[in-house]
Amino acid sequence: MRRKRIEQALIIIFLLFALIAGQATSAEPIEHGFTSVDHGVWIQMNPEVSPPNRTDTYFVYDIESDVAILFGGCIARDLLETSAEVYEDRTLNDTWVYDFNSDTWTEMSPTISPGPRGTASMAYDTESDRVVLFSGIRQINEPMYHVNWQETWTYDYNSNNWTNMEPTTMPPPRGFSSMAYDVESDVIILFGGVLNGGAPTSGTWAYDLNNNNWTNMRPSPHPTSRFISAMTYDVESDRVILFGGAQGGISPRKYTDTWAYDFNTNTWTNMNPIPNPPSEPYDMTYDVNSDLCIFFGGTTDVNDSVPSDETWAYDYNYNTWTNLNVSSRPGARGRPYLTYDDESDRILMYGGYGPERYNQIYNDTWAFDFLGFPTTAITTDPPPVGGIDPAIAAASVAMAAVVTTAYVVFSRKR
Repeated sequence: MRRKRIEQALIIIFLLFALIAGQATSAEPIEHGFTSVDHGVWIQMNPEVSPPNRTDTYFVYDIESDVAILFGGCIARDLLETSAEVYEDRTLNDTWVYDFNSDTWTEMSPTISPGPRGTASMAYDTESDRVVLFSGIRQINEPMYHVNWQETWTYDYNSNNWTNMEPTTMPPPRGFSSMAYDVESDVIILFGGVLNGGAPTSGTWAYDLNNNNWTNMRPSPHPTSRFISAMTYDVESDRVILFGGAQGGISPRKYTDTWAYDFNTNTWTNMNPIPNPPSEPYDMTYDVNSDLCIFFGGTTDVNDSVPSDETWAYDYNYNTWTNLNVSSRPGARGRPYLTYDDESDRILMYGGYGPERYNQIYNDTWAFDFLGFPTTAITTDPPPVGGIDPAIAAASVAMAAVVTTAYVVFSRKR
């Protein structure tokens, strides 16, 4: 009698485990997993002193000294009178340095400086450990009438010294052009800008600091004439990446196309990714650690009056733009200035202007930490039911069957 009860109990246990296993494995296999929500985080820094509010400046990172360098710019151009003298009085001639580690801005006050100007182009030459600056607007007395400096300057942070290089040949003077340093070829690439008189250009030039020489590259094809394009150098792919820009005049236009320039073959390639970001950002930087070109903000209309608060990343390897959908971020702004801090693996951003354009100019400092692309862990294993893992249930069934069979056989032998 006792043996019969034990056999019945074991059979019940076997049927119970079989039922559990059936529930855990009878469902159709589905994809299940997780998706990350935030792909990066913006953090507002809190330096005690910051450069005065400005626009049309530029911001680059000195990798040797681990500081970011800012020079010049303009004060509230829309508030100015229409004379060239007033505009010249409102351009800036100061040099500032930002240290992310200590969260401090320092005005360097070098003895010699390039002179007041806005919309100059800057890039950092890693090989020579110098910041290179070209041209910039020195005066403007009508919305589309510009007079630009035609100068090439370098800045040495270690000696706090600006030097006018005075090369024999230079590009025509311009403002709002884009520059990026090609690490592989040790040259600085310049594209586009607004020439004297206000006409945009599509010229591509290369500057070799070692030889103090500018070369007109004349590639074909090339991006159309434009200014305020976002441009940076992709180290991994050895390409200069250009995005967007604008064309002024009677019929102003915004561009949202993406181009890649290979100095070795002197070719521009229209990448035609789908989709493109909707905004024209003015500035973009390359995140070495993630191998991405990243920008924030920009404007979406031809009048620069609708700023964006989106963070976008371009991956040259897959030719894709991704909206990083960062939940905590700076306020919407046009023309923020960005550079990548290699030591801290952070993108640094200074300033920009808000919805009121030049009546609302910022001088805040932010740092962006890229956390990764959207990641989804996918499996086609049957999903667990009631918190029981299918593998565990199957093992339990097998064990119960073995125990039951052994007991029955042993009992019958007796």
